[in-house]
Amino acid sequence: MKSFAVKEMWKFSQLQLKEMFCYGKMKAFIQLLFLRSFSICVFCALVSGDSLKECLSLIEQLLILLSYYFTFWSLVEDMRNDRGLINKFMLPVTLAEKYVSLFFSTFLIGTVMLLGCAILSNIFMQLAIPLFFTEETDGPVLLFWGGGYDFKQLIVQMVIAFYVALWTLVVMLRKQYSKTQFWLIVILCVLSYVLPVLCMYELGAPKSIIKYTWSIVSVVWSIVAVVMAYKGFRKLEFR
Repeated sequence: MKSFAVKEMWKFSQLQLKEMFCYGKMKAFIQLLFLRSFSICVFCALVSGDSLKECLSLIEQLLILLSYYFTFWSLVEDMRNDRGLINKFMLPVTLAEKYVSLFFSTFLIGTVMLLGCAILSNIFMQLAIPLFFTEETDGPVLLFWGGGYDFKQLIVQMVIAFYVALWTLVVMLRKQYSKTQFWLIVILCVLSYVLPVLCMYELGAPKSIIKYTWSIVSVVWSIVAVVMAYKGFRKLEFR
């Protein structure tokens, strides 16, 4: 039964992938990647001053956030508003499978967009580095290849992008909850991040302890957000 559900979710994600990149949309997709990559590179080069590493790190951060976050937003809106070819199919058959497929498709499609943007951004930056920066470099400095963040930091940025997307889904489905319940969750979330850090600073706790505390708080709220989003997601009426 589990293998069948996985196959159904894979079919669902394949259809979403084909709908986004095929059916005569490839030209528009390439234009989107070109404009996104160019505008992000120019913006980061202008605001980063003379620090090449800071510029590359900022580009990587924005590309990860935009690639996954807006893919997630687009898929949710299509599912809510019954738009797009994929909503004419009955796969997967349950909302639980659609919920899981939503995140899987976000990762799959977002990764394709991220790779495309990374290639174009690397080309733009090799042309822009001599114009905007005076730092000496030994050969080409590449995005996602040690020029900005290291691998561990890139993974953290990707996790943050999905964390933001998950809470965005909770906010989009806020009407499925009472106002008191929703705003109580928001206030508790903010306080759980702020109060422990303030207390630790007052006690002179090392930064490593604060990082671990934030990590634990983030994991707890990720679980809460998954549960809240699924409950709201389950109540949506799909035609």
